[in-house]
Amino acid sequence: MTIGLDEDPVVRVFADSLRMVLSGDLSGLRTIYEVELTAFDPAEEGLFALQLKPLDPALRSVLSAIEVQGRGTKITQLKVQEAGGDFSITRFTEFNNEREFESEEIDSIFALPPS
Repeated sequence: MTIGLDEDPVVRVFADSLRMVLSGDLSGLRTIYEVELTAFDPAEEGLFALQLKPLDPALRSVLSAIEVQGRGTKITQLKVQEAGGDFSITRFTEFNNEREFESEEIDSIFALPPS
């Protein structure tokens, strides 16, 4: 199934929020979510959890929360909790956070169409 971002504002906000998480856009996330960051004991080597709870009632009617877990600068898990109780978990096991993208790549890979 394909859903156009311009066709469904809730899907659009969700897609935008994932982009904001991956790009580290905290101010953008705070416009959409209540943001709570938990940093665990330093002995745990930089483990963290970022909890995002929707502020908008329309988004909250389909999405309860997004939780991002990681270590240092690497995201290790993304959990999406739906309002109806279903959830999905995506685990990230191989990544290269040393990779630098050219501006053309950033525009073509990460940019979303204007709303």
